[in-house]
Amino acid sequence: MSLRESEIQKEVLTQDRAFVALNVFQRLDTNRKMQLTSLDLVNFFRDNKLVVTEADCYMLVKQYDSNEDGFLSLHDVMMMLCPSNYSYSKNLVATAKHVNYAKKVPGLSHQMELAVV
Repeated sequence: MSLRESEIQKEVLTQDRAFVALNVFQRLDTNRKMQLTSLDLVNFFRDNKLVVTEADCYMLVKQYDSNEDGFLSLHDVMMMLCPSNYSYSKNLVATAKHVNYAKKVPGLSHQMELAVV
């Protein structure tokens, strides 16, 4: 997939009113540790019937890991899912509704889950 095609897919995802980065992050962070590993990504893909190797997920984490600690933060996930010209403040406003991370948030809709994949 070209960079342009990737940016278009990210544009489509973020234009969906149901897209809230924190909800996506929480869906991936099933152990509530506030960081994602390559295994978290593998499990998400498996849940969606996609076979993606841990090595591929490791490379994805490495590509977007902004502080090089081996994990993805919420900010890293936003960088991964949002287009380069995206206004993060827009999504942070939506995310602010879910400030209490310990509180259970609604799961992603099937359509949103497939869009993230």
